[in-house]
Amino acid sequence: MVLPLLNRQRPQETWETLQEDLNQLASFAREEALTRRKIYRIVFQQKPQAEGKIFVEEEHTDPEQPEKKTYNAVPAGYQKTSLTLENGRTLRAVYIGKRNVLTDQDPQAFCYVIPDGMMQPVTIQIVRAHKNYEEIVSFQLNPFMGSFDRHDGKLKPE
Repeated sequence: MVLPLLNRQRPQETWETLQEDLNQLASFAREEALTRRKIYRIVFQQKPQAEGKIFVEEEHTDPEQPEKKTYNAVPAGYQKTSLTLENGRTLRAVYIGKRNVLTDQDPQAFCYVIPDGMMQPVTIQIVRAHKNYEEIVSFQLNPFMGSFDRHDGKLKPE
């Protein structure tokens, strides 16, 4: 009876579950910005030879230098505040406006959420490498709804 439980693996992450996770992060950042009347941001991070991460940060003001803003990752609580790209998935591009802001020199990109709940429009491309091909899926954030729409293939903002 115990053997099947030991052999049970975590379910394969699908594009749909990844979209749900992205929507949970966006929803959390938006709700916190509205409730706490602070700026939040979603961080898209892809480092070479490492798994990509997407997480939420909260803006803080330095009491000694009020003009200086810092950001701290929001600890996990009742909702998901971070996710790690798994199963061979990596961030390929993060478009703010029409420009890909994710580069080798700057492996982080940010989507800001202001206190009235408005979110910066962002489009991300995530690639999953297979033996003979790459599967690319794009996720576009609707800044008014605070949710990601999924598109198969490369979607570049116009």
